[in-house]
Amino acid sequence: MIARTASFRYRGSSADLSQVAEELGVRFVLEGSVRRAGNRVRVTAQLIEASGLHHVWADRFDADLVDIFAVQDEITRAIVVAIDPAIRLAEAERSSRTRPESLDAWHHTQRGWSELYKYKKVSNAEARRHFAAAARRDAGYAEAHAGLSQTHFLDAWLLWADDPAASARLAYEEAKRAIELDDRDALSHVSMATASYAMGRMESTVRAAERAVELNPSLALAHVMGGVGRIHGGDDPERGINMITSAIALNPNDPSASWFWGGRALGHFVLGNHDAAIADARAAINLRYGYLMGRVVLTASLAELGEVEAAARELETILEIRPDFAPSFLDLYTFNDEADRERIVAGLRSAGLEA
Repeated sequence: MIARTASFRYRGSSADLSQVAEELGVRFVLEGSVRRAGNRVRVTAQLIEASGLHHVWADRFDADLVDIFAVQDEITRAIVVAIDPAIRLAEAERSSRTRPESLDAWHHTQRGWSELYKYKKVSNAEARRHFAAAARRDAGYAEAHAGLSQTHFLDAWLLWADDPAASARLAYEEAKRAIELDDRDALSHVSMATASYAMGRMESTVRAAERAVELNPSLALAHVMGGVGRIHGGDDPERGINMITSAIALNPNDPSASWFWGGRALGHFVLGNHDAAIADARAAINLRYGYLMGRVVLTASLAELGEVEAAARELETILEIRPDFAPSFLDLYTFNDEADRERIVAGLRSAGLEA
């Protein structure tokens, strides 16, 4: 990141962004404008990848000009929070276009995220190969181990592994290694949160997720893991919903966004907010058709509302996606309040599940 003073000489000049980026040695340029009307100020900002002048992100901020320094701090934080996920996605896409033989440890890690975000078994294996290569090239690279942890988590969570419990333990060990290497890396703590979640340790999930939020408030998955940990833990589902809502606002286009909506749908179901649960569950499956937990929550919510025919149709889709589906599917999920699990199973049986 280049200090703002380095860019002062470009103010009012006709230099194009490609030239500015080359002279400063940066890949991304944040530009914007400020307009004032009375006691109001409007700041517009856009993040541009200099190579090809690709617009990564843009937004507008309005504030009262009561305290100029408070306004400056508010807008600065808003921009930083907003552009972090945008840069991560842009870097992952850029690295996916890089020639494999030219990759260093950092590029391997970005390729790893790019593959992991496809959420396919074969892509997850390829992601693990890249993260492992990054770890070999740089033994102290925490993010590489955080990525390895995520690949093992997905193997466990999406039942891609023959022994999901063993994969969850591997996810935990890699997350632990990542934190040992860099305790201030937010991704490492998120990986500890997901590994703990897969192992049914909701208190550890919340603790790791909230540490990640402290380190990087813009990391959407950290908010989600804190939210689902509280929902499944049963200690404060309403706060869990609020945390996931923050994640959706931070990065609605996150590759994991279907899980965001699905997690919030479950929170609403737990609290008996059926209309909200149905809306969120449908948003989740619109993003990922085969997202079973989203469909399960939708089916159970419709059943509890008495819309049995609609629930039965949703159950038919679940059985088309997974013919061997049974209540044991919920064994993947820890519910500290077993009444929540029992309500879901009862809703599925009302919809016609016989297993």
